[in-house]
Amino acid sequence: MSTEVAVKEKRGFKKPQAPIMPTLYCVGTMGKIENAKISKSGNYVTVPLEILGKGAAKNHKIWFTFHPEWLDFSFDVNTLEGKEGSPDLVYGSNIASEKGLSTLQGIAGSEENFMELCERLAAVEFDADKETEYLKAVTKVIKDFFSEFKPLIGYTLSQKNEKTGVDEDGKGIYQRTRFYEIFFWYPTDEKLEAYEKKAAESAEKYNEALEANKEAKASGGDLVKVPKLSQVTWNEETPF
Repeated sequence: MSTEVAVKEKRGFKKPQAPIMPTLYCVGTMGKIENAKISKSGNYVTVPLEILGKGAAKNHKIWFTFHPEWLDFSFDVNTLEGKEGSPDLVYGSNIASEKGLSTLQGIAGSEENFMELCERLAAVEFDADKETEYLKAVTKVIKDFFSEFKPLIGYTLSQKNEKTGVDEDGKGIYQRTRFYEIFFWYPTDEKLEAYEKKAAESAEKYNEALEANKEAKASGGDLVKVPKLSQVTWNEETPF
């Protein structure tokens, strides 16, 4: 007869989720550009940047992260696939992405500007024995580019979720946080009009749900789910 006793896994009470925050469609410009430095892991160069939102847009701080060898037109990004630490994902989110815009593409403001910035960064020679000089040169290139071109930067701020565990089926459990994550887009006239349309449709559905719930509470009916609100942060009074 077995004397084994099953040990029950201890659990903690659930934490409340952060309140739902609206998705924000923003346009901004480059603000503070800090000096390039070596990351804490020692594997990358990182440049802290702050995007200044125009109109009612929120400012947002980002980190442009890369390895010096990536800023070379002869570099084959496919060699990163499968390597420890997923450097291919770091490259895609920072240098150039096959889907959406990377940080470097997004802050450039347009594809033409992106290619100009690539040319300037690629011209900075990397010498492992002259690390300090390299970091200063990269910082200067970035500062000079934004001083000269002053591009508009299109970006969406979406509420960030964090994984808190898995359910009995092994699927991830996520909760809302009080932070935003950023997604870039080029602020063309077509894009601006498209986001204005999306925001208007979102507001209409949001208000319809609120009105439906108001009537449901009065009559004792069932409440409907209120959709997340999406907003543009510019208008005629606060243009960019």
